[in-house]
Amino acid sequence: MTSNTTLREGTSQFEQEAERNSIRFFFTTSLGRSIYDKELSFDIYLRNGFRILGIPPYVSFDAISRAKGRMQTLAKLNPEVHPKTIIRTGYDENFTPEAAFDSAARLKDPRYRFICELFWPHLSEDLFSKIREKKHLGESGLIQPLGALVQEAEPRDAALANHALAVFYHNLALTNEMASLADNAKWRGKYWKLAIAYWVETFDDDQFWEYMGERAELYDDPRIRVEDLAEIRQKLPLVILAFNGELAKLHAECRPKFCNHHLALLCKARFPAEYKKMILSEAVAFIAEKKLNPLLRKIENELAPKEKKKWKTFRKKADPIIEEAQILLRFLTTELKLGKNVVKHAHFDKFCRTLRERINQGIDYQHDSQRAIFYSIITTQILLKMPISDDLRRNLNGALREETQALYSDFNPPANLDVTRCWFLPEESAVPESSILLPVYKIENVRGAQVRWASRSVLVPRSPMAKSIHTKKHWKQNSLNEYNSPAARKLKRKIEDEKKRCKDDIESLKKEQEVIIEKTKEKYNADYVELGKKIRKEKKAVAPTVAAIEKEHNEQVKQIKANHKAEISRLNKDYSTRIDEEKMQLANVKEKQNLGNILTFEVPVLAVGASFVAFMAFWFDVPALIAMEFTVPSAVGVGIGAGLGVLSGIAVGLFRHRWPVSRQQKVLSSLMDAKENQLTQLNEKYDNSIREAHKTAKDETNKAYSDVTKLKSKRQKIKAKAKAQVKEKKKKIADKIKKIENKSEKHVEILQQQIVGLFKPKSKRAAKKFPAYKKAKKEGFSDGDKPSDSEIQEKIQLEVEKFMNSLDPSEKAKIQMLMMVSGNDQGAEFLGALMGMSRSERKRVLNDLPGL
Repeated sequence: MTSNTTLREGTSQFEQEAERNSIRFFFTTSLGRSIYDKELSFDIYLRNGFRILGIPPYVSFDAISRAKGRMQTLAKLNPEVHPKTIIRTGYDENFTPEAAFDSAARLKDPRYRFICELFWPHLSEDLFSKIREKKHLGESGLIQPLGALVQEAEPRDAALANHALAVFYHNLALTNEMASLADNAKWRGKYWKLAIAYWVETFDDDQFWEYMGERAELYDDPRIRVEDLAEIRQKLPLVILAFNGELAKLHAECRPKFCNHHLALLCKARFPAEYKKMILSEAVAFIAEKKLNPLLRKIENELAPKEKKKWKTFRKKADPIIEEAQILLRFLTTELKLGKNVVKHAHFDKFCRTLRERINQGIDYQHDSQRAIFYSIITTQILLKMPISDDLRRNLNGALREETQALYSDFNPPANLDVTRCWFLPEESAVPESSILLPVYKIENVRGAQVRWASRSVLVPRSPMAKSIHTKKHWKQNSLNEYNSPAARKLKRKIEDEKKRCKDDIESLKKEQEVIIEKTKEKYNADYVELGKKIRKEKKAVAPTVAAIEKEHNEQVKQIKANHKAEISRLNKDYSTRIDEEKMQLANVKEKQNLGNILTFEVPVLAVGASFVAFMAFWFDVPALIAMEFTVPSAVGVGIGAGLGVLSGIAVGLFRHRWPVSRQQKVLSSLMDAKENQLTQLNEKYDNSIREAHKTAKDETNKAYSDVTKLKSKRQKIKAKAKAQVKEKKKKIADKIKKIENKSEKHVEILQQQIVGLFKPKSKRAAKKFPAYKKAKKEGFSDGDKPSDSEIQEKIQLEVEKFMNSLDPSEKAKIQMLMMVSGNDQGAEFLGALMGMSRSERKRVLNDLPGL
């Protein structure tokens, strides 16, 4: 972090880094901005003298002196008391009592005091008393009242309320930042957004600065001039934005997400663009330097040109370094969405220049030279896409032209053709090892029997994807994740943007739904509430009547219960005596006629039995014997008759014994049934009376509440209508959401198909349509590393025929004779020598031949 704070001498780098990351050090960190030549730090609220003394900023110097005196007196009496007089910020543990005394003492400096006024709320005494009462800057309960003042108060009061809200929210943002640094709370961006928004309002509000001008005049001090306010006003945005700029630097290393948040806050702040650009540029330059320094060390250590390496070996160490630099660049451009004018301050020059030097010095270009040069071209093209200075850009473009010339020589493709793109899949990046080398040659000279030719290779850029498809090792339908060309990434970003747009549209519709529902409720709420009031009023009006009905009903029920109880009592009383008598009489009967004497025959019973015996004897003797026509002794008849007579006597005795008991039991049972029937009738009468009483009371109550019931029914209809409209609107929103989702899904599907469509490369045969190759063919080059033996012989034969045709007859004869005499080999050698001579020299040699 850029800071003018000097660390302790003699501390190790590790200890210094630890101190830099400490929260207390954070508060001593300079914002890199000053007012009245006084450098400001993060403790701008913590060290505010008015906070220490707990007083508003507009008090006189005498009032400040008295407040300091009270604090000092309290400190002498009890050193632990005076900090309790300070208005808390929420992060006071990072402030010592000694620093509190120092801050209070510095208020005698008018410039320091004016700065304190700029960052302390200017509220009326009654409002400021709430801060003093709560002893806390952020929890005074003033945010809502001040918001109302902003909307309703006079311009001057509204301006001061805006400024107070800026101070409150700025302090709340710092409190939350400290808590999140200590992992005691979740980071909340809303405080920063509100703080910056209210500071923007304060910066733009002429009323506030007129007020501060009046405050400056009251100082009556040559060190505080009204003319200085214009400069202070212009510096204020830089001071406010410096908080987020320095926090972005602080979080860059360990909390990149927080760094991202603060840079985003800087981008979205409504301060003039030149202020944002200045702070953003400083922050981006610092972050880039912080991230690039380790990469520079890697370049120095891993790519040192002690011994030249093959390009593949060099690339294994260089590519991860380049990728880290690209990740940093994507972080700045894609995630933070910083503009080019801001990102260019990231200063990648040193990184790119150092890496380019290592490429020149560290690669062995004698081995696999064309691919090595192509790797250098590709890497240089990557470096050109980084934020670099115009001078370095010109240098790299010059190097790129030179290397392209070295790669293709006289076959340079058109200037508008990017040779780093795949020839077969233009949206893919080419790589050296996947590219195709097409060997070509051209016979340049045939002199005698000597044939000289030039051999070249034309590099056709090809991507790994195209190579895999050409070799049938890739199936493009496997996965969209495999397609990672710039065009594919662009389409993927479109897919992500489409999904995000869909999500945002749905969220917007849901918010719209909430608003519509709220408005619908508001539409019916007034009538609903009014009816509620009428219902309560009507209930209150009929309450005495209802109470009287209830009282009468209760009395009636009470009387019915009493009557019922009395009737039951009389019934029990009436039947109790009679039942007891009958039970006693039954007991007496049972006692008199004991079942144990059941076989004691009385004379009347025996007489009956004897008569029956005589009858039976006669019946058996006469009719039976006549009918059966056989003689039965009379003794048998007498015996049977006697037996039956005894049984009959027993039966009569039993009947005579049981009948009184049974009769008495029937009387008792009948009496008890009568009682039960009358009890049932009384209970039914009681139930009917209670029901009738309830019904009467309910009817009378309903009648009394008839108006209330009508009002309730009306209110229920309003509620049902509102509910129906809400349901209808929800359905409409749900239908819209469904349409958006369907449309988005179709769009995403089309984009996915476009990604797949990108990977339909030209066939491998299309390599021969590469411009450099076509140019080579146009210039007379043929395919292959060198000419074949037959082609060489053909060229030599043509040359011999041409030579022989150029000779006169005598010269031809001499040569033919020489060939016949010397043999084929010597003759061919001599012929080749002659073909390489000039005409005059050839004539001289032929004329000097002996014997010919």
